[in-house]
Amino acid sequence: MLQGNDCRRRDTQIPAEAVIFNQDGLRVATHSGDSVQLRPIKIYRDLGDSVEVESELYGGDRVILNPPTDIHDGQRVQIVQPSKEQKNERVAADGRSEQK
Repeated sequence: MLQGNDCRRRDTQIPAEAVIFNQDGLRVATHSGDSVQLRPIKIYRDLGDSVEVESELYGGDRVILNPPTDIHDGQRVQIVQPSKEQKNERVAADGRSEQK
């Protein structure tokens, strides 16, 4: 149960490729509108392709996959939707192809 202003959750799963590890510790980059927000995380369980974390992430937050090493708070970003080929590559890499 959350107490006071503690808004950290321990049941959030994010893709492992969203985790940033550098001299500032473990963080994840999210985007709101057209700017980046870096949020600290603590990994509780490594599930391979994803990790279970304690963080200040909420439902509907959008994390940035494979963020560049020089990403920073307030940085402007432009969201680009993956092409059909990129989506197919992702499915093939995940091994979850749904061919009929």
